[in-house]
Amino acid sequence: MNKSLKYLIIISLGAALIFALLSYLNLKKSIDIKELSEAVGQIGEMESHLIAKKIDWTAVEKLYSGPLKNFVKETKRFASNSYLHGKIVDSITEGQKGDVGDVAAIILRRTWLRVCLFYVDALMAPQEEQEQNLSAAERIERVHVVMPPVRRFVAASGEVAENSVNGALRAWEVDPDNRQSALDFHEAVADVLGATILIRLAQWRREDVNTDKGYRRALVLQAEMRQLIFPVYAEFYDAKGRNAWEVLTEFTRRPTEMDPEVIEERLSEYFEGRLEKKGLIPKNEEATSPAE
Repeated sequence: MNKSLKYLIIISLGAALIFALLSYLNLKKSIDIKELSEAVGQIGEMESHLIAKKIDWTAVEKLYSGPLKNFVKETKRFASNSYLHGKIVDSITEGQKGDVGDVAAIILRRTWLRVCLFYVDALMAPQEEQEQNLSAAERIERVHVVMPPVRRFVAASGEVAENSVNGALRAWEVDPDNRQSALDFHEAVADVLGATILIRLAQWRREDVNTDKGYRRALVLQAEMRQLIFPVYAEFYDAKGRNAWEVLTEFTRRPTEMDPEVIEERLSEYFEGRLEKKGLIPKNEEATSPAE
């Protein structure tokens, strides 16, 4: 082999190696699973502060850092219309003021639920390169890492809700590339969200909004319901258009002005009796408190 050919082969191999290395470095990767696990741990720790009788807002602010802040930034790729970082920072700021700490706390707790649900959906039916580059086993592993906040919320909704969501999760794990399984899981969670909103609405009706105490409780309930509608808002709007917007608008009104009839009618029309058929709506309309 002459020297020219030898050098040409060496140069070609070197170029191929450099190209392969650059391709690997430019490969879009999802958040590191260790960092993801730490972020979910921070959510759990923050939730323990947010349900305390006296919230340590300094501790809450410190927890929103590092892995957790990176996790929120990660969701911007598939939740571009939801400025979650701003919502979190504003809620912490409002909580520190002390006047609306209970409202800020429930907003934060349900915002963490939204963050986790956004990422679970992205893993189950990957649309972005970062998630598409993960193997099925890696996606399943990450879903399990992110699920604890979702599981806590679902568990508080009762055994029927747990069985529905867990069954849908197991079905997806059997065939993680089946888009219908991902949609079935999304629907199972959406039904629990819808049922929780209607239960909270029943609680809201029992408050006397003309008293300071009742008005304040109604504010907290409205704040929670508003956050719970967001994970299903896109498909709600696609299916029912203005009806979805009307529901969201009612949640933003003052308690003395909100019309619960509009909310109940629009949601009942959207869910088309699914919630009752699944047994997600208790007949006596008893429910856990917003703090649970």
